[in-house]
Amino acid sequence: MILKAEEKLEKKKLPVVIKSTIKNIFNKISDDIDSYKNPIGSYLFPDDGFQKDLGICRLNLIPARHSLLEITKLTKRFLLRGGVKEIVERVLFLVFELGGFQPFLQAHIDARPGAISLSNFNPNGWKQLFLMTAEILKLNPQIRGYYRI
Repeated sequence: MILKAEEKLEKKKLPVVIKSTIKNIFNKISDDIDSYKNPIGSYLFPDDGFQKDLGICRLNLIPARHSLLEITKLTKRFLLRGGVKEIVERVLFLVFELGGFQPFLQAHIDARPGAISLSNFNPNGWKQLFLMTAEILKLNPQIRGYYRI
């Protein structure tokens, strides 16, 4: 899976620093598997860390500072929060200003123990995250925006 992802990664429109981070994560995952470093059960689907590693290996999750960015559609939770007036305004904005409900970048905090990016969980790290997100959006105009719940 990682070998195929490495080929696909070269074609992805992502900042160089993110591509480098993904390659480092691929190497860490491979090394962990080769050395049996992680306990039995770490590579089972219910494990949150496994799901995040799998998302990165499938290039569905993009590591950016202390977050993982997922290319996804807007969730019902995001769309339906607030009062009726807010919901109507939000839907009208999404349809008429942004052109639809997908794709969007959704941020997930990567708070796993030993996560590569936890040292960036500070004001400067947030600034860098937003700059990286802006660069991804600039490189991929088909992505309509960024949101976080």
